[in-house]
Amino acid sequence: MEEKINNDEDSSNIGKIINIINRLFKFAGSSIISAVVDLSIFTVLTNEILFSIPMNVMEATIISRIFSGSLNFFLSQRWVFNGVDRVSDVIKYILLVISQMFCSGFLVSILSTKFIDATFIKIFVDIALFFLSYLIQRFVFYRYKIKK
Repeated sequence: MEEKINNDEDSSNIGKIINIINRLFKFAGSSIISAVVDLSIFTVLTNEILFSIPMNVMEATIISRIFSGSLNFFLSQRWVFNGVDRVSDVIKYILLVISQMFCSGFLVSILSTKFIDATFIKIFVDIALFFLSYLIQRFVFYRYKIKK
């Protein structure tokens, strides 16, 4: 009888690990899709070849993050965390996107130089923000929705 209980516990733990890994891969997938949208819009808006007067980093960050943040919210809520529509989720997510937007714009503005392209720097800044965003969404926004 004791072996049966241990086998059930082991399979339960393996199932939890698989769910965590699955959710992390889904989050990475939705973030990659959103990042491609974000970087594409950012690059177009800051490119002086396409515009005679390109936007500054912060303006381009705000516009690109509005589009990519909206897409990421939809994908994260529906596909990654299986969320339900709650006004509090939307408000918290908007605050997260605004915080990330200003962090990204500020850091990219400070770190970019004439020798290093802002888009290149933005990639690394946004990768760091990706991990922070996952932890915030997982443990703050959607903790009540994830089955234990």
